[in-house]
Amino acid sequence: MNTREKLLERIQHIKDEKILEEMLEMIELEMNLSTDIIELNTEQKEAIDQGLKDIDEGKSMNQTDVDNFLKEWLNTK
Repeated sequence: MNTREKLLERIQHIKDEKILEEMLEMIELEMNLSTDIIELNTEQKEAIDQGLKDIDEGKSMNQTDVDNFLKEWLNTK
């Protein structure tokens, strides 16, 4: 089974509408990246500003630390 087939199979089992909406947004963004200019809404701009502020304040984690944190967190649920 290739990646596309695996994704389609798993997507069919997702019940959370918010997750599906976010996935659709990511796919649409990827499809439009090569031709369109990305326009951000106010909420997205504020989220980016907050993220940059967090980085400046040392409030960030590398991917390995995030992965470990999530594994530990998921094991407590």
